[in-house]
Amino acid sequence: MVIFLDDKEENILSVEKYCQKNSIEYLGIHYTAALDNTKKITDDSIARFQIKNLYNKETWLSDHEAKSKIDAELLETSLAKKSSGFTLNKNSKYV
Repeated sequence: MVIFLDDKEENILSVEKYCQKNSIEYLGIHYTAALDNTKKITDDSIARFQIKNLYNKETWLSDHEAKSKIDAELLETSLAKKSSGFTLNKNSKYV
């Protein structure tokens, strides 16, 4: 599968055409925020989280959704470190 993200629609269509011709599964994302000069990603960690989530869960998150999830993960990590020395691991009952 090819996942292609670009701010130019012509590039997205070109890759889509190639993938269709060669029977390759394809997901094209037209990133329009790059066209709006007033809207800029100021935190690279949000963009990295969005790409990671897209790859792992095949779902695109808005900047707000990604930031909320990042904040929740940071809070969970912080609380786990402050606990009485035990942390809960999703794969086992006790660590």
